[in-house]
Amino acid sequence: MLRAVVRHLGRIDDYQRQLVLRGLSVGFGTAMIASITAGFAMIAGLTWIGTPWVIYGAGMLGWAIGQSIASRR
Repeated sequence: MLRAVVRHLGRIDDYQRQLVLRGLSVGFGTAMIASITAGFAMIAGLTWIGTPWVIYGAGMLGWAIGQSIASRR
């Protein structure tokens, strides 16, 4: 997947690249906040079934929302 994203970034123009990278940065930030929250919950003794999938889903949702907001400007 990383290879496909890098190839895609190499093929698109500067404006599209800026939109994709803004979306990726929002998704990364969202995933990090979700992982820190899950980590603190686990330290407190709470366990969630499917925690990695929740973090992944939060990151992908953040990416989609960030890219759609960036494209509206």
